[in-house]
Amino acid sequence: MKTKLLIAVLLLLSITITTHRAAAAEPAENPDSAGLELWKAMEMAEQNNPGLRSSNVEKEKSEIDVKIAEGMQSPKIDIWGTTTISDYPYTVVPIREVGVFPPLDRHITRFGVELNIPLYTGGKLQAEKKSAQKTSAAAAEGHEQHRQDLLYSVVSVYSRSLYFRDMKETSAKRILALEEEERVMKLLLREGRIPKLDLLRLQTHLSQTRHDHIVFDQAEKDSLSLLGTLTGNPDPVKSIVEIPAETELGALDQIEQTDILANNHAVKKSALISEASFAKSMAVKGETKPQVSFFGRGTGSFGSDTELYDDWQAGLQVTIKVWDGHVNKNRIEKSLLDIEKAKLDLDETRNQTLNEAREASGAVREAGSKILTAQKQQEEAKEALRIEKLRYETGESTINDLLSAESELWSAAASKSKAYYEKIASEANVLRILGKLSPQRMRFTAKESFDDVKISAKDEVVR
Repeated sequence: MKTKLLIAVLLLLSITITTHRAAAAEPAENPDSAGLELWKAMEMAEQNNPGLRSSNVEKEKSEIDVKIAEGMQSPKIDIWGTTTISDYPYTVVPIREVGVFPPLDRHITRFGVELNIPLYTGGKLQAEKKSAQKTSAAAAEGHEQHRQDLLYSVVSVYSRSLYFRDMKETSAKRILALEEEERVMKLLLREGRIPKLDLLRLQTHLSQTRHDHIVFDQAEKDSLSLLGTLTGNPDPVKSIVEIPAETELGALDQIEQTDILANNHAVKKSALISEASFAKSMAVKGETKPQVSFFGRGTGSFGSDTELYDDWQAGLQVTIKVWDGHVNKNRIEKSLLDIEKAKLDLDETRNQTLNEAREASGAVREAGSKILTAQKQQEEAKEALRIEKLRYETGESTINDLLSAESELWSAAASKSKAYYEKIASEANVLRILGKLSPQRMRFTAKESFDDVKISAKDEVVR
């Protein structure tokens, strides 16, 4: 017969097995109440992440390319000047009158202004402008895609950090309870009231729990370090704030195919790249057509006598490419291949995105199911532990059976905590795919849900 003291210790052991939700319901016990909030971490990532800032630079560069393409359609004005000294005299100006030889000089200065206006380029300049516009728009979508991916990474790492912290705190409580049980069992062993094997098995269980605590502690540190990197901070984040236990973000178990293709930034970027490739091909074809431009120039010159002589010219310039060694022909063929590749890339991006949407929606449903299952398992494990304690008291079971029942209860609590955070990350992933993830969307309070995202109980994810 086991003592009442041992039973009391085992009762304490079971009480310490709690989920993060129960702990979160008591803010006074939360040591990180003044830590970094999720939405704030997302804002910091938007402002400071080097990768996202680099992406923004690329976007700004593409915007300048549009201005360059627009400038190519504008008139061009050049001003030039030269001064030369030679051994032999040269004419200062061309022949201005029949029979009158122009003045000669060895020191001649010339200057002028030239105007060039493109009149017809075979659509080349217009196509280059359109290509630059589409490329710039694609860069903007790429930047937004990068932002969405970054924000999702922050949510994922943040929730993972909370899970590891929950497990670390729970394992610490288990260690304290097991250490107290070890102390009591050592006393009982001295009195010969329990077999030594019971103590050894408990100590093995305690050693494993201590190891688990170290693993969870290091995993939390690694996650906080990664979170610091994502937010643009070289140092790890010191602490983060618990997500409210009663927060419900919504099922998000179905999203429309049309919503995905219309709003997903990767799809929109790929579509714009395809359009840019077509416009670039049209620009290459335009180079094979005649190029017509208007030109005008005015010149002035003077020699050593400083007398100024002026002149002007105006006309049309037509350039027709007759033979270029098949350079343009090959460039056109290459541009057509670029178009084909862009179309194939677009199809692949669409298919991959739709598959991601199915997986993300399924992950939301799966996490919700895991929470319900873990809740049921936790209730069953509590009852099983209660029965095992009674059986151990009467000598009908061993310490190994009792510790196994305790482990089952802890495992159910851990599964519930993990599923809860997985659900939050999965819902954030759905928002990422829809291009709607933002710090404001994750600045949630208790019982908040994302009502503007379609929800359905049907098994079919994408219609």
